[in-house]
Amino acid sequence: MNVVLALWSGLLSFLSPCVFPIIPLYIGYLLGNIEGDNKRKSFKNFIAFSIGFSVFFLVFGVLIAYVSHIFIFDKIVLKRIFGVLLILIALYNIGIIKINFKKMDFTKFKYNGTIVQSFIFGAVTNLAWLPCTLPGLSLIIPIATSAKTVFVGTFYMIIYVIGFMTPFMLIAIFFDKVDSKIRGLNKYLIYIKYLITIALIVIGVLLILNKFYIGG
Repeated sequence: MNVVLALWSGLLSFLSPCVFPIIPLYIGYLLGNIEGDNKRKSFKNFIAFSIGFSVFFLVFGVLIAYVSHIFIFDKIVLKRIFGVLLILIALYNIGIIKINFKKMDFTKFKYNGTIVQSFIFGAVTNLAWLPCTLPGLSLIIPIATSAKTVFVGTFYMIIYVIGFMTPFMLIAIFFDKVDSKIRGLNKYLIYIKYLITIALIVIGVLLILNKFYIGG
């Protein structure tokens, strides 16, 4: 059950209304930034970007899982705290709660198409997208912290990354064929946003009532 939730959390982050619409822009920027070079090198840079993007999540997840096992927390109290946070993030997701996060203009990043630069760009992009990935992160964090061991918590974070990066990679592979179709889906994002919000509120309430099992 937790594996499915972890995978779904990654997909939630990917489908976030402030992430999904700009995916084609990032992929196009990475794959099409190097003039006169072949697609193989461009795709290698995209892989490096993806690894940098994923490493940030993994390091963050390991630290969260590690801290939760160093300090002894009451699991029920933790679940209720996370439940409240889920509801607050759900309200932020639909604009009831407003927080002004500074947005990063990735076009100002001097990208020359090296693998190391692509890796760093991935990590920086993840940091910039952090507010947008909160719906998924707010669900995976209590799962990772409730795991029996740090290794199990880390495993759930890996599943989360797979849930996020798999559609990302598939879009990159078939970018020429799906770019226009993805842009056409943008008009449905408002419905996805409200479905995500409802799901987060329901799970948040269940966590507060201790009716949602997320044990490791």
